[in-house]
Amino acid sequence: MDRWISLWSSKGIEMQPAGLRLSGIEQIAAALQPIIDLFDTEMTILPESVHILSDCAYAYGSYKHAMTPKEGGEPIIDAGMFLTILEKQANGSWKIVITCCNTSQRPKLFS
Repeated sequence: MDRWISLWSSKGIEMQPAGLRLSGIEQIAAALQPIIDLFDTEMTILPESVHILSDCAYAYGSYKHAMTPKEGGEPIIDAGMFLTILEKQANGSWKIVITCCNTSQRPKLFS
């Protein structure tokens, strides 16, 4: 959790599938905590391209995510695409300000 949150600007926005929008690192952390509590997670991020434009940058690519219930059971697997915008900080580091992802999993509505 700490490592993930350290990547974010305090004003970060995470736009998740199904229209969920999280604003600020406190809200992002609060939404992530139940997942951390209930699942062992593994995330692979595969950037396809990164472009730096002065003090802003953007990256896009794909991700794979597996969440295995800590109490046992089959993992929940997800994969999809992302677009992330970053800002260069005064100390020279880069922080996420906006990220948006969409799952490649077919919604049950259309199954």
